[in-house]
Amino acid sequence: MSNTESFLRTYFHHILAYIASILIILGMLYSLCISAPVNFPDNTLVSIENGKTAQTTAILLKEKGIIRSAFILSKIIILLRGESGIQAGTYYFDTPESVYDVAVRLLRGDLGQVSVRVTIPEGLSRVDVAEILAENLPNFDVDVFLEITQDKEGYLFPDTYYFLPSSTADVVAQILEDTFYKKINSLQEDVQKSEKSIEDIIILASIVEAEASSTEDRQYVAGILWKRLKIGMPLQVDVTFRYLNGKTTADLTLEDLKNDSPYNTYVHKGLPPTPISNPSLDAILATLHPKESPYLFFLADSDGFVHYSQTFAEHKEKKALYIW
Repeated sequence: MSNTESFLRTYFHHILAYIASILIILGMLYSLCISAPVNFPDNTLVSIENGKTAQTTAILLKEKGIIRSAFILSKIIILLRGESGIQAGTYYFDTPESVYDVAVRLLRGDLGQVSVRVTIPEGLSRVDVAEILAENLPNFDVDVFLEITQDKEGYLFPDTYYFLPSSTADVVAQILEDTFYKKINSLQEDVQKSEKSIEDIIILASIVEAEASSTEDRQYVAGILWKRLKIGMPLQVDVTFRYLNGKTTADLTLEDLKNDSPYNTYVHKGLPPTPISNPSLDAILATLHPKESPYLFFLADSDGFVHYSQTFAEHKEKKALYIW
C-alpha cells in the first residue's frame, strides 16, 4: 500500500470518527435538551402570566416537567421572536412535545385547550358528581367543589357538558347550577299550580329518581308519596338510607331502621331535609305531574319492575314474592 493510500485511509477513518462523534453529540443534545422528558406529566396545566420573560417562562416549564432544558427553550424563543413574544394564558399539555414545539405554542398563544366532554348521569349525589369531574378535569379540586356545593344537592343538573381542561371547581359548580335553573325556569307556571315549593319538589323528585326508572312509574310513585305526605303517613322509603349510610334495601338492618337521622323516613314523617341526589328533568316533571291511583304502597323488584298495592297486607305478600 502506498503512502498516499495509507494517508487517505487514515484521513477517511478520522472523518468518519468525527462525523460519528458529531452525530452522537447531536443525539445526546436532542435526548437531553430538545426532546420531551421521559416522565412528561400528561394532562398538565401551566399558567403563564402577562409580561413573563423567556427565561422565567422556561424555568417554570422546566420545573413543571414539560421540558428538559430551560436554557434551550429560552434561546429558541429569543431567536424566533425575542423576549416580548410570549402569549399569556393557561396552557394545556396533554402529551409530550419537543422544546421547539413548546416554544412555537408559547409564541402563537396556542393554549391547547380542547373542550372535554363530561357526562353527569342522573340521580347522582354531589360527591359522586365530584368524582366524575375530578377524573376528567386536571384543574378540578374535589374539596373545593364539595365545600361550595354544601347546600346545592339536587340543584346540580345532570347533563352532558363541555368544559375546558382549565375549568376550576367554582366555575364548574356555577355552570351545573345555572343549567338547573335554566331547565326549571320553563316550569315556573307548573310549580305555582302545584302549590308546592320548588324545594319540596326537588327533594321528592330525588327520591322518585331512585325509586323508579320509567316515566309512568315515576308519576305513580310520586302520586303515592305525595298522598302519604298529605295523610301524615311516613314516606317509608329505603333509598334515603343510600344517602345516609350507603346501604340499599338488601343491606338494611333493624338497627338502621331505628336510626334517628332526619333522612330516616321510617322514623320521621315528612320530607328529608335535603334532596338525596341530583334528579333528572323527567323525575322532576313526574313529581310535578303525578298520577292519581288507589295505591298506597309500591316496591321495585330486582329487574326494576314496580309492583303496587292498596293495602299493607297485599304489600307484604308482594314483598315476600319479589324481594325476599
